[in-house]
Amino acid sequence: MKIIKVNPSRCTGCRSCEIACSFHNLGECNPSRARIHIISDRIRGVNLPLICQQCRDAPCKAACPTGALAEDPETHAVIVHENKCIGCRQCVLACPFGAIDVYQDMGHSFKCNLCDGTPQCVEACEEDALTFVEEARENRDKNWHIAEMLQKIMQSQDEDSGPDFSGETYTEWKKVV
Repeated sequence: MKIIKVNPSRCTGCRSCEIACSFHNLGECNPSRARIHIISDRIRGVNLPLICQQCRDAPCKAACPTGALAEDPETHAVIVHENKCIGCRQCVLACPFGAIDVYQDMGHSFKCNLCDGTPQCVEACEEDALTFVEEARENRDKNWHIAEMLQKIMQSQDEDSGPDFSGETYTEWKKVV
C-alpha cells in the first residue's frame, strides 16, 4: 500500500499542497477546503502537514452509521461515498488526527482520497516534504507511533496558541521522524 509520508523538517509552510488539493477535488483554489492542512507555529518555525493517515482499522470508517466510508480496492485509501454520507460528523469525532471534516454547504464529509493514486499535494510540494511511497511492513509500527505522537501534539492545542510545539512529545517526535 502506498502512503503519503510527511517530513515536517522540509515543509516551508507555502501551502501549495492545500491549493493543489482544493483545485483537484473541488475545482477551486481554496486552502480552507483542502483535504490536507498545514499547522504552523511561526514563532518556532514549525510547519506540520496534517493529512489522513489511512489507518488500517480506520476509526472513521467504523463510526460511520451509513457505511459511507470504505476502502478503495485499488489505492487502499479510505474514501467517502458522498451519496451515502448524511453529514452526521461521527467520522469527524472518531478520527484521532483531525484529518476528516464535513463540507457544511454540501452536507457530506471529506478526507484525503489519495487522488486516485496520484496525490496532487505530493506533486505540488517542491520541497519534498510530502512523498508518496510504498509503506514497508517493518515501518508500520514506527509510522503508527509517529502518528500517535502527532495526535498528542494536536490535542495539546488551545484556541489562542495552537499546537504545543515546545513540549516533550514534540521533542520526542522530532527524534523519530
